[in-house]
Amino acid sequence: MPRRSASVLAVAALPLLVACGGATPTPASPVVVAKEPEPVVAVKPPVAAPVDPFAVPKKLRTEAAPKEVAIPSLLEYLAYSAKSPAPATCAKVAKAVKKTCGKTLADEFETLRKALAQSDVAKRDAALAALEGCTISDASVRAIRAEYMDASCKDAVVDPYLAALAKDGYDLQEAPGLTLTPPKKGTAKHRDVQPEVLHALVGYGVASKLSRLGAGAPTYTGSGARADVKTFIDGPYKGWLVEQVRAIDEAQAIAFKLSGYGRGVAALASGQANLRLAETFRAAPIPQDIASDPELKETYEQSLEGVVEPRKRQGRDASLVALQTLAEDGVIRSPEVDAARATLARLYAGRRIDALDALLLPKPPATIATLHGADFGRTMVVRPPTNLTGIADALSPTLSAALPSPGPTQDALTAQLGLTGTPGRFVAFPRAERHDSMRPWLRSYGNLLLATHTWRGVGYDQVVATYISQTSFADDETRETARFYFALALTLRNGPDSPAEMMSAKTPADLNLGHVEALDALEGEHNRFAGEAAYDAALLLETAPPEKASASFFKGLAARYRKAEGLLSAADAKAKAHDRAAAMDELAKQVATMTGGK
Repeated sequence: MPRRSASVLAVAALPLLVACGGATPTPASPVVVAKEPEPVVAVKPPVAAPVDPFAVPKKLRTEAAPKEVAIPSLLEYLAYSAKSPAPATCAKVAKAVKKTCGKTLADEFETLRKALAQSDVAKRDAALAALEGCTISDASVRAIRAEYMDASCKDAVVDPYLAALAKDGYDLQEAPGLTLTPPKKGTAKHRDVQPEVLHALVGYGVASKLSRLGAGAPTYTGSGARADVKTFIDGPYKGWLVEQVRAIDEAQAIAFKLSGYGRGVAALASGQANLRLAETFRAAPIPQDIASDPELKETYEQSLEGVVEPRKRQGRDASLVALQTLAEDGVIRSPEVDAARATLARLYAGRRIDALDALLLPKPPATIATLHGADFGRTMVVRPPTNLTGIADALSPTLSAALPSPGPTQDALTAQLGLTGTPGRFVAFPRAERHDSMRPWLRSYGNLLLATHTWRGVGYDQVVATYISQTSFADDETRETARFYFALALTLRNGPDSPAEMMSAKTPADLNLGHVEALDALEGEHNRFAGEAAYDAALLLETAPPEKASASFFKGLAARYRKAEGLLSAADAKAKAHDRAAAMDELAKQVATMTGGK
């Protein structure tokens, strides 16, 4: 059979993925928004190295206020939910249980803490359900239950509650502040429904339904003959595919009408569902005569990739929107975020979204807390534990902020940033904490941690602004830590402003991470973190090498890493530098071989 026939077959059989794509088109831009695509801001041109590596830019970016978005009604979500109800297998979701409120709010927090520490899903959900009807709002408790329920059963937690809200007259409006319509009578049990939490509840429901989509295609058991495969593709496979595409696109449309954390978790799930569907489609059956011929199979697979790519791109775009939305909320790490980043890193290896995770970032300095609060210790809390101990890092910033007074505190922030030992379910830097002037270096650490994990460019300028606002430092350690943060922020601020912008860079060089002069200067200042600065400078140059980098460039990187190894004191950091130096030496040899020694 001529090669063209395989291509014709592939194009004829497989465009179902796009042709049956539903009402939601694949956006042309890596940024997906609720109403229409916004153009991606082009990656900035290379910036010339300043004469003074510590020169402060004339204009620093500031964090924008949350955008107003189109808000869905509960009825819209519930109508969609009716077509995709929670499976009957979700038996782990607790039904009515006896309340265990205790006598005080402290008692409730203790019950919450113990419940979150429970490893058994069913027992944990029952313990959490016992808090409904207590001081902590039912909406917050239901959202916490959904957060900790299995992905495929989160809607079994939220749907009954949302249906009860809708029945009692609660609904979301398109209005500033995301206010709720006046409730009807009989809604006392639904008191204190915070709009942000309600968005999260809908987001959990959408995410749960999406977690069940994109996989489980009908299994082909035929002869492999072309006519037999075509009958299967045109029959049960097409029917399954059309329904999957409809359900994913309809759920994604609801997801992008949400805001805050709810939008983030739903968009993450949309991205994963789209990418799963693309992978499932790649596994569609191939006629035996094509599969057995290498040339025909290659042509077939090339045609298939052209069909799969739009769905893959839609999954990437949804994931990038989710990561940016969650970054604005302050989420640095969570199981869902880690999974999405891992998927993107695997599918787009040339644009590694996790490239900056390997930077060495010193923790905030240890100082004595003042009356108004100050920096906190590297691995300790200097104020007495609050009754959010063991809770703050177990919840998203949205759910943590929704808890009743006393709410998150300075001590809670150290846990949220992962500074008090083993990180909890979340590592986060909440929006409210980003504007607290009482703890400048804890805030700078949080901004750098958030920015390097989420490509959130504005965070670097916030670090620069913090540094230049200080007139004195508590001690040498504080001064040198602050100087390191300042140097790293100056280096990274020229790079991408968002994960979408990072992914749109045509080449690694376009990431604009090559001006490491400020980091290099720290060695001359005899900064105690000169080793970390040297390592980070080498890593950034490795991440964004020039086009057609020569063997001498990689030899230079090896020398930089060896220099860092000599300056570093921590054994694990020295080992990393040693390994990177060896890797760069090997890469230099490979490049020299390919370029004739150049």
